[in-house]
Amino acid sequence: FCTKYRYRVLTGQVATRAREIIREVCAANYIDIVSGGMSPDHVHLLLSIPPSMSVSQVLTKSLLSHKMS
Repeated sequence: FCTKYRYRVLTGQVATRAREIIREVCAANYIDIVSGGMSPDHVHLLLSIPPSMSVSQVLTKSLLSHKMS
């Protein structure tokens, strides 16, 4: 996913907190992070999700913007 208007805000403490939230949400929902990368304006994630969950459910549960504010 990318930031609004691709602003470069994922740096420093914001990037660290975003990583923590992503890891917490994945652990709480039994989602494995296969690989991931964070740039100042976007995030790449390759996730292994349980068969009982759809991709839309994962994205809904991980609304990072709501958890960051």
